[in-house]
Amino acid sequence: ADTLTRPEWQSHFDAKGVRGTFVLFEPAKDRYLICNSSRADERFIPASTFKIPNALIGLEVGSIADENEVFKWDGKPKVRASWERDQTLATGMRDSVVWMFQEVARRTGRERMREWIDRLEYGNRDIRGGIDLFWLQGALAISAKEQVDFLRRLAEGSLPATQRVQRLVREALVVERTREYTLYA
Repeated sequence: ADTLTRPEWQSHFDAKGVRGTFVLFEPAKDRYLICNSSRADERFIPASTFKIPNALIGLEVGSIADENEVFKWDGKPKVRASWERDQTLATGMRDSVVWMFQEVARRTGRERMREWIDRLEYGNRDIRGGIDLFWLQGALAISAKEQVDFLRRLAEGSLPATQRVQRLVREALVVERTREYTLYA
């Protein structure tokens, strides 16, 4: 794919006083548009974005039974009010429910997680730091370009997971659907 730099987009980061990058893949033109290319290649901890591969892996190995499985809230106060209720794959994705995805990772286990992170070719593939923390404060790191490539493969259905699992994860990411477009987040 071609890559075009968009330095004019830097003004959006500057207006908020933050450092950042933006990577957009345009499938119809088979090209990447990038603001701050050097930062787009730098790896960072994935944090909440890891819920996407975590869900794929969980569904693939059975740590998540299906898209309708209910993860029971333990009744204890959480960081966000939206986390203080039972969750499904769709609500867990929408609200980025850390406790739910930590449970998925614990169910998956270290060996299966390592195997699938390798299969997915996800970032630096380093899951040191605890099975339920490695993507939050552990060693796993991924660049913005790698993230976009991972999402492109998910959109295309070309990840090394079943088509059913890739479809379920894509559907769980839908936040808006109209006749003209579908927005995933």
